[in-house]
Amino acid sequence: MSKLTLFFTGETASNNTKVTSKASVGTNTVSFSQSTAARQPSVKSKNTNSKLKGEVATSISMDGTNFLEAASTVSTTSGQDYTMIFTWVDGDYTAETRLVSGGLGYYEISAGGGRVIFQPNAGKASARSLITNTTNGGTTAHTFGSDVEMLAIVSVGSTNTINLYNIDGDLISTNSTTGNTSVFDIDYILGASDGTKGLNGEFLGFVFFDDTAFSQGQVEAYGNKMKNYKD
Repeated sequence: MSKLTLFFTGETASNNTKVTSKASVGTNTVSFSQSTAARQPSVKSKNTNSKLKGEVATSISMDGTNFLEAASTVSTTSGQDYTMIFTWVDGDYTAETRLVSGGLGYYEISAGGGRVIFQPNAGKASARSLITNTTNGGTTAHTFGSDVEMLAIVSVGSTNTINLYNIDGDLISTNSTTGNTSVFDIDYILGASDGTKGLNGEFLGFVFFDDTAFSQGQVEAYGNKMKNYKD
């Protein structure tokens, strides 16, 4: 079972209702919230996005300045396996898109959508540039676009490896640098703590599995579930 699961595909609030708080339904029921009105995302009701199946999928709209903060830090341990998966639609990658951060660490999609920047939490570790838009980084070239997108981040503690997969389960980048699997903190999702680098698009959900490094087949199976939201 996941440690954190935060999905917005079944919201019942009316269209454009501000999201102030939502609790995870994983084994850790920490709430993610936003008290500043200008930085609160908004619910998008069914049948408001032509790229989503209107009868099944809602989302939350993010304008690039919105983000959510965990009520308490959720952390991995050093060398621990983990899997984080994010799903969204209508992404605009004119600027960087920070998906998750905490302490000194973060994962963000670079401007243009052709790479993922990973900054380990370790103070002296340099940021890793995980290229996705060529096969130099993985086995499949992938540039993030405006359709329903999914990024699976899989950390394999025993080999210091970070693997990235898309919604099809394709390996789009991999990196095995010492220090990759140091402690990672989750404090903020969908933007930096100062309201910059936020997702500009509609967010469907986020899931975090600790002590579990998904195989490529598991990622593909999860991606197929996410495709069920596509129109």
